[in-house]
Amino acid sequence: MFFEFDKAELQNISIEELDKLFIYLTNNVNLNIEIYGHTDTIGLAKRNNELSLQRAKSVSSYLINKGLKPERIKWFGFGSSKPITVNDTEADRAKNRRVEFKLIKKN
Repeated sequence: MFFEFDKAELQNISIEELDKLFIYLTNNVNLNIEIYGHTDTIGLAKRNNELSLQRAKSVSSYLINKGLKPERIKWFGFGSSKPITVNDTEADRAKNRRVEFKLIKKN
């Protein structure tokens, strides 16, 4: 999931991928998911931390609204603290405005 600058709304292109993720989680009830929101380095750290959490929550809310049980989801915001590339160009900053997830097997 990628986002526009200073936005937390899901883009239509993200919906298809989220629907695939929802189906996968529905078919694998032994898995929980952690969702991690990220931003680029533009802006204040406080705003980036808030925005990254909003992005993760946006993905979480979509999955919950589709029918995934809330207790199977945790979400976190990391602001700009974990870039996947430098933030020197708009293309690189766009890569850092993202949401990642980790599937976790239930105990």
